Amino acid sequence: INDMEGVFLDSVITIVDADSIVNFPSIGKTGEEQIELADVIILNKTDLVEDLDPVREKIGKMNDAKIIEASFCDADIDQLFGIHKRKTMDHQDHDIEEGYFTVETGRLDHEKFLDFLDHADIYRIKGFVETEKGSFLVNYVNGRYTLEQGKGNGLVFIGKNASSLEEKIRNNIKQIKQ
Repeated sequence: INDMEGVFLDSVITIVDADSIVNFPSIGKTGEEQIELADVIILNKTDLVEDLDPVREKIGKMNDAKIIEASFCDADIDQLFGIHKRKTMDHQDHDIEEGYFTVETGRLDHEKFLDFLDHADIYRIKGFVETEKGSFLVNYVNGRYTLEQGKGNGLVFIGKNASSLEEKIRNNIKQIKQ
C-alpha cells in the first residue's frame, strides 16, 4: 500500500455472520482475531436472528468497534470509507482530544520491539515497523498482537487519553532503535 501514491489503509472492516454466531458459538482463533483487529464490524445476516443482543454483547467483549447491522451486506458505504478523515474532522469540529498519534519509528531492534509490545500501555497499535528480521505489519489490540510480513515504517497508537502517553511511548521507541 505504501508503494501506491494516494492510497493508504483507512480502516480494517470485518464481516461477522450473526446467524453463525448464534448457531455455532465457537468462533475460533482466526475469527476472534478478525473481530479484535477491526475498526468497523459489519454484523451481517441480522434478518435471520430474532435477538441480536447476545451477538452484540459477544462482539463487544472482543472489540468496542463500531457495529453496522446489515442483511446481504447491504451497508451504507459512507460509514465504511473515509473513517480516518471523518475522525480528524470530528475532532477539529468539537475540539475533542484526538485519541491517537503517529510515530515514525526508523529501524528497531526486533526483540526489544517485541518486549515493548508485551508491555505496551495503550489500546491499539497499527502500522509498519522495520527490524533486522524484516519489515512487518503490526496489529496490536489490548495486549494481543500479530506481526505479518509487510512494507513500510510508522505506527499509529490509539487509545483513550493517548496524548498523555505519547511522550513516554516516543521515548520507549527511541530506546529500541538500532
